[in-house]
Amino acid sequence: MDRRFALQILFRRALLLDNGDALGHSTKDELMAKKSGAALGDTGVLGVGLYSVSESAAVIRHRVQNATTNRRLLRWAHSLNELAKFKPIIGPPLLVEGEYLFSFAQLMELMTVAALRAKGVTVKAIRRAHERGREKYGNHPFAREGYRTDGVGIFTEVDSEEAEELSRQQTFFEEVIHPILADVSYVDSFAAQFSPLGNMRSVILDPRIAFGSPVDKESGIPTATLYAMSDSGESDESVADWYEVSVESVRDAIEYETALRKAA
Repeated sequence: MDRRFALQILFRRALLLDNGDALGHSTKDELMAKKSGAALGDTGVLGVGLYSVSESAAVIRHRVQNATTNRRLLRWAHSLNELAKFKPIIGPPLLVEGEYLFSFAQLMELMTVAALRAKGVTVKAIRRAHERGREKYGNHPFAREGYRTDGVGIFTEVDSEEAEELSRQQTFFEEVIHPILADVSYVDSFAAQFSPLGNMRSVILDPRIAFGSPVDKESGIPTATLYAMSDSGESDESVADWYEVSVESVRDAIEYETALRKAA
């Protein structure tokens, strides 16, 4: 059974069993009433996407130079112990069968955090900006369309030396964050799809398709499937003919899967 499909089944089972440890709620009614909360985002129970810490880190490292370690990525979302020096920035991940899983909304937020940290913005400044953004936009502010258009305003409002410096240099936001968010598509002002190679390429991550795995945009075929057939020795043209996709789609899939493996 495909690993991501198995995780999705475990996640749904956790919901049905009122698994409070997995999602931080005591009853299914409370869970459903709060399905726009920290763990699930505003997309509801189905179609949230599921990404392990290592998968998330690989996606982020592909787009953000000098990105973070797996452990630090988890720490931005979850206090590893009660004596942790810093509080988390975003909401806690899911805990299913002993494995931490991020939703698509959390993945998008973590990518923004990684980009800011890679440029030297402090965790304290980012956390305060996230808190202010949550007040302004709602849960998962870094995954909101409003953040893409007015994100620098959040930092302007934050009372810290680092944030003031950031707000004085609006080109920083344009150069660091906009190139990433430009490849995010929104539905009802909430991040719904990410094009890791750019909007003009065929690879997308969409939590509504294949549980958020990278897929070919037109066919929905996982890029890992196209890559695997190519890796077995088949030509790009043969793979394209077998799966009835374009040769460009096959080459995009190979490029992205190769990049993910290097970033892992």
